[in-house]
Amino acid sequence: MFSSLFSSASALSASQTLLDVVGNNLANANTVGFKSQHLQFATQFTQTLQAASAPTSMSGGTNPIQIGNGVQIGTTSTNMGQGTFESTGNPYDLGIQGAGFFVLNNGTGPMYSRAGAFGLDSQGSLVDPTTGYRVQRTGTLGEGSPSSPAFQVPGISDIRIPLGMTIPGAATQNINFSGNLNSSATPPIAAVLSSGQPLTFGGGAATSSTLLNSLDQAAIPYATGDTIQITGSRVDGTAVNAVYTITGTASDTVGSLLNTINAQFLSATPGSGATASLDAGGHILLTANQGGLANLTLSLVNSTTVANAGTQFTNFSTTVPGKAGGSTTTAIQVFDNQFAPHTITFTYQKTGANVWSVSATVDPKEGKISGFGLDNIVSGLTFNENGSFQGVAGTSAAELLASRDPFTVAGSPATLSTLLDSVDQHTGGAYAAGDSIQITGKDTNGVPVGPITFLTAGQTIGDLITTINANYTGATATLDAAGNVQIKSNSTGQSDLSLKLQDSPTNTGGNTTFSTFSEAVRGTSGNDDIVFQVNNLAGFGTSQKIKLSFGTPNAFNGLTQLGGGNSAAAISQDGFAQGTLQSASVGQDGTITGQFTNGLTESLAQVALATFTNPEGLKRSTNNYFQNTSNSGTALVSAPMSGSAGSIQSGSLESSNVDIGSEFTQLVSAQRGYQVNAQAFSAANQMLQETANLLR
Repeated sequence: MFSSLFSSASALSASQTLLDVVGNNLANANTVGFKSQHLQFATQFTQTLQAASAPTSMSGGTNPIQIGNGVQIGTTSTNMGQGTFESTGNPYDLGIQGAGFFVLNNGTGPMYSRAGAFGLDSQGSLVDPTTGYRVQRTGTLGEGSPSSPAFQVPGISDIRIPLGMTIPGAATQNINFSGNLNSSATPPIAAVLSSGQPLTFGGGAATSSTLLNSLDQAAIPYATGDTIQITGSRVDGTAVNAVYTITGTASDTVGSLLNTINAQFLSATPGSGATASLDAGGHILLTANQGGLANLTLSLVNSTTVANAGTQFTNFSTTVPGKAGGSTTTAIQVFDNQFAPHTITFTYQKTGANVWSVSATVDPKEGKISGFGLDNIVSGLTFNENGSFQGVAGTSAAELLASRDPFTVAGSPATLSTLLDSVDQHTGGAYAAGDSIQITGKDTNGVPVGPITFLTAGQTIGDLITTINANYTGATATLDAAGNVQIKSNSTGQSDLSLKLQDSPTNTGGNTTFSTFSEAVRGTSGNDDIVFQVNNLAGFGTSQKIKLSFGTPNAFNGLTQLGGGNSAAAISQDGFAQGTLQSASVGQDGTITGQFTNGLTESLAQVALATFTNPEGLKRSTNNYFQNTSNSGTALVSAPMSGSAGSIQSGSLESSNVDIGSEFTQLVSAQRGYQVNAQAFSAANQMLQETANLLR
């Protein structure tokens, strides 16, 4: 009878423990990451009244007679099932979809948790704000490399998110282009002037060898010393005012007049020159040397001793207006060697059939993009017939400057042996002893030249050019056949080359009117990059080369030339300003990505997750923490999304997995168990009382 009391008492204790477990589960129904427990009962011990017997030849076997003596707690099991996620919007709130545990440490050893309600402390460490335990990372992500800054400390696993940290910028090295250039765009057209009436000889078209006095238009022949006034404006709008003097010899031909016109209109210079010629019909034509807008005008007027003598020239008119090739522009922001932004504007211009050029410009207040060591043009951008990009077939050229007006003697081109004070451009008598010419400018490196004093008395043009060459580095001066002084860089590419000649103000003899110099040929490098310098860097700083990528040859993945409008644009570049870390986010693989004020992102660290062979063998601690035990197995720390660790859900927290309905069922079961065992205890007690009454 006493055993019934002890059995009922053990059952009352077990039911109370079950109520404790159920109550704890319900109490933590809203605890982040809580895992519910289940209590399992086991028999306590059993009293054997009669052992079992084996069967014999005479009788069968008997079962043992045993009486149980109560119940005991067998074990508590933990439900490691997945909880649901609750969105919080906080990027540092992390949930785990899978079997992993966050790893935390305060310096005394690791703790493990499913509760990912984290935040940052004053040092930028990612911590559990309830305990101050630091969240741990895995791998070397964020420890820095030659190409990226360090956000984590090697050898220390605490995760740092150093908001406010500054990363350096990078200078632009590459620009990528994409889009379409209109295939219908017209190539450049060279301006053409034509005389109104042709020059004829015997009713037929004149030729270059036809004498001026033999022309049908010269009813009264020229006399020796008569002149033809040549006036007008060149391609660039500069004025022309020269004369052709009749010599009275067989050299007075249409060709000689054309040569004088060519000398004045710089026919030898590809860029700004124009060339006079005679067409098959006898018309004098003046054609710009390159396509584009031109300010060309020409007039030929006789000055004769006899009225109405000489060739009666008609007015010149524009028969072909100069027109630049079709063009379009785009702009992109780039970054210099000190990571400051600058806007470069690119202009695409059609230069021929299926050929374009690209030129770059920058605000002069910010920098320079042409000159010595610089390059703002990519020429020869060529496309296939099907519109795909073919490649860059640009040609390199050396910078060439030419005088706008030639040296002449009696209207004919001067030579190297011509005395300086005998040219038509010299007036007022011969140079006196001590008179000089001042030579100034810049050599190809941009280094100032002069002023250099060149004594002029008895000196020739050749002597002047020899002195120029002796003082200019990287360039060579010459005199062309038309009498123009030219100076040309000894290497291809753009340069700062310049030259100016002028009489000294203290001269006492005559004076020479020297021509100004203009760029006859733009120096180009012939490759697919540009080079510029920034004004606010000391000494213009270091020139910066930027490679332009127009696409894969024979493909359509960059620029194209197809029908339709222009959409060509510089779409991307690889430079950026310095930036400050302003926020962070966590990916499913646990990678913490920092967002910087310059628009860049950097990987800061990777959250560590731990898995166990037997997670139910973990020991519970306070604050939702677990500790490993001998039965849980050693923690296997890895990155999220590897093995069974699971993935990270940023901005969400895992809710408790307590099933309230199931817990209420357990609650009723515990209550009923306690109630019936209390009745059994009471009945046994009454029976003992009755037994005691028998002794009275």
